[in-house]
Amino acid sequence: MVFAVQNKENIKAVILVGAKDFGRCPVASRIPRALWPIGGVPVLQRLLDHLYRQGIQKIALCCEEETEEIQTALNIPSNMEVTFIEDQLPRGTAGCLRDAMDSSKDDIVLVFHAAIVIPPDISDLIETHLRTDADLTVFFNPPSDSQSARREPAQIYACKTSVLPFIPEEGYCDLKENLVSRLVRAGLSIQMEPLSHPVGNFRTWADYMEASRTFLATLPKNRSAMSGYLLHDQDDVWAGPQVEIHPSAKIIGPVLMEEKCRIQENAFVMGPSILGKHVTVAPGASVVESIIWENSTIGPNSQIKQCLVEGDQNLPGHTMAHQQILPRAAGFFKSISRILDAWFCRLCPSFWWRYHKEQALESTETSAWHSGSFFSSVSLRILGILLLCLAFLWTFWSPTLTDLWRMWWQSDEYSSGMLVLPIAVFILWTRRHDLIRCRLYPVLGWGILFLFLAQAFRFFGLFLMFDSAERLAMVGTIYALIILLFGWHIFWKNKGLLLFLLFMIPLPNRIQTRAAQPLQSWATVSAVFSLETLGYDVRRDGNVINVDGTQVAVAEACNGLRMLTAFFVISGLVALVAHRTWWEKALIMISSVPIALLCNTVRLVVTSIAFTVINGQEWENIFHDFGGLAMMPIALAIIVGELWLLSNLVVVESQTVPSQVVYRQREI
Repeated sequence: MVFAVQNKENIKAVILVGAKDFGRCPVASRIPRALWPIGGVPVLQRLLDHLYRQGIQKIALCCEEETEEIQTALNIPSNMEVTFIEDQLPRGTAGCLRDAMDSSKDDIVLVFHAAIVIPPDISDLIETHLRTDADLTVFFNPPSDSQSARREPAQIYACKTSVLPFIPEEGYCDLKENLVSRLVRAGLSIQMEPLSHPVGNFRTWADYMEASRTFLATLPKNRSAMSGYLLHDQDDVWAGPQVEIHPSAKIIGPVLMEEKCRIQENAFVMGPSILGKHVTVAPGASVVESIIWENSTIGPNSQIKQCLVEGDQNLPGHTMAHQQILPRAAGFFKSISRILDAWFCRLCPSFWWRYHKEQALESTETSAWHSGSFFSSVSLRILGILLLCLAFLWTFWSPTLTDLWRMWWQSDEYSSGMLVLPIAVFILWTRRHDLIRCRLYPVLGWGILFLFLAQAFRFFGLFLMFDSAERLAMVGTIYALIILLFGWHIFWKNKGLLLFLLFMIPLPNRIQTRAAQPLQSWATVSAVFSLETLGYDVRRDGNVINVDGTQVAVAEACNGLRMLTAFFVISGLVALVAHRTWWEKALIMISSVPIALLCNTVRLVVTSIAFTVINGQEWENIFHDFGGLAMMPIALAIIVGELWLLSNLVVVESQTVPSQVVYRQREI
């Protein structure tokens, strides 16, 4: 015990955060289990605070993804040494341990799964591990009842650095499935030890509910035990600051109500239940053995029993739910509402505060759609979005948007520009869950400045009759509005998508004119060279190719500019959806130029050969047009091959870059 207390600076805790669920649990697919709250605090934060209070200063957090989201959600003490380890390749729990362990500095390493509600006493873990003198100690939860002999694993381990040589430097290795058997074969000591109490570790949402019940059962029954909470009329009903309970409401513990909960008339709450911040239980509603996350409303006369209700929800009246999870619907209007909330709160906080205070004093209905008031919050938000869209369209409708639409339809070189906006909308839809969680902070100063500069640039184009300046000003206005309404975080998070919008704008006439002739000459020369290599008798006369007596004219429209613009759009789409490093994406975009030139040469060669055997102008036109379309899948195949080549050529050395680890959790 003396060693455990005095030498904790040589003890490291490795926390396996894991990754989001891949679809089995809708809540876990959006929010990592490590960030699920208990008593208003994420379980990972509770574990970190527990380790900090018990003297553990060195922490390694192993994540598969969303490291920035995890780091943003935590409040880490300044004198606590926390290292974030991320990897997209499966390494397993033992692989995490090896990447986080330092054999020269760490005497003992404690391994925890992040989803633990009631962390055990650290000194007891260390004392038990030292007493058994084992190389690896595996801890178990005590049996659920006195008559049961079954013990569930607590997903907590203690080990010495002697296990390090038995973990491979590369590849997947699991603690239970791989490392234990290797240690047994090597003759090392492995000890199984029970814990004094269940730690409340969970994998599924049902386990989370059970762990929350255990947490409520362990709450102390004295008034000074939980800071900021007061015991209500009963010994097992805890109420946070500014909790409002109607005299006609009935509460049977154990129940934990966080800050600003509202239990309205004739409502019924029965424990074990946890109500998050700003939760409202409407008149006549009942909540039984359930957990409701913050900012949710249970509609009038609803019955919620043994359910997990995700935050930011307005459940309609007369909702009946039993033993199920009620995830938040990530709808379009809810996302827009959240964005406008941040914007209006930034522009006029006093008005917005008074508005929501007045709304809170009114009787809660099912949702704004059923409130019957035109000036409900959702209606105001939708109205604001419509006004912004109408103002933007009115400003750039004529001649900018009309000319741009006409050019997309009439110009072969820039017809791919009409695909940019649908692709951008699709990319935003795929990122909708991440965007909803982003911090929204409108930047008025820079936003208004950039908006003014964009309009000044537009007036400059109108005055000098530069169509390209007007189109660039339109894109610049979109950039300025994003900064003004949403802030820099949203802007930089989607910088690649915003640059992609430039592909819908045609090149300036001066640049197009200067590039057309060299591209046309290159197309002719490369086609002649390829045909001669294939053994054809070819003569060139300017931009006319004579192939075995058949003359093929390389027109200006065949100079490859159309393929160049189309391939830029294709490469941009691949770069946006591919999970690659920035330099790999930049290489994909740069390579679209030689790919476009190569495909244009292939098209000219195939077309020239076909014209030597095809007779009839109609068939020649059909083959000419089909040849251009056939190059698109070929170009896409080349880009996919390029990605495959990069994946096999680029190998990240573990000793030259920060370690990256994945924890792959299995569901029971």
